[in-house]
Amino acid sequence: MSLSAKQRVEQIVEHALCTGCGICQAVAGAGLIQVQKGTSGYLVPVVSDAMDHATADAIYRVCPGVHPVGLPSNLIATDSKVDNVWGPWRRMVRTWATDAHQRHIGATAGVLTALACHLLTTKQVDFILHAKPHSTEPSFGEMHVSTSPEEVLQGSGSRYGPTAPLIAIDKVLERNQVFAFIGKPCDIAGLRNYAQEDERVDKLVRFWLTPVCGGYMPPASIDAFYRRMGVEPE
Repeated sequence: MSLSAKQRVEQIVEHALCTGCGICQAVAGAGLIQVQKGTSGYLVPVVSDAMDHATADAIYRVCPGVHPVGLPSNLIATDSKVDNVWGPWRRMVRTWATDAHQRHIGATAGVLTALACHLLTTKQVDFILHAKPHSTEPSFGEMHVSTSPEEVLQGSGSRYGPTAPLIAIDKVLERNQVFAFIGKPCDIAGLRNYAQEDERVDKLVRFWLTPVCGGYMPPASIDAFYRRMGVEPE
């Protein structure tokens, strides 16, 4: 029995391939998909019965869980070295933020925070697309656009919980401004996929920044941790 378009998209979640990045909502529109907190505690797509196969096909093309990708071959520098596990690389360095405040409040010695602030102060980009702590879900993150170093600092530190930084990438691209994107490696993969659908991505995303990511605890485990600390998740 053939699956409906809605069932095809829902299968991504059922097969544990969904990373919760939110790009499916950007592709389909909020009328067909809304990425929300599900009963599992994760961010998942809630799919409308009106979902069509053409849109489902587009979602399958961009979803980083279905279609994980690395750096496009045409962007790999000729002097790159290639590791069979990590892929192409040019240089490894040990680094940290020289600004003491950025180094203190940021994760991994504030490197990504410092880079984002530098890109803004040197006017190499118009804004940074990244994540900040969620306004209502304490263990979640949410998409954030920063146009100043002060705003970047609001999102400093790692978000060890569900976050959908690409949920409105279509609206972000409509700004027609150059920007840097900071996301998990799977988010980067989703945006790379989206670049094949929308030429504005490669034109406007000037810097692609990501930390090493080991995932995060299941939401139920996070809630249990809160309770051990004497805090109710609600």
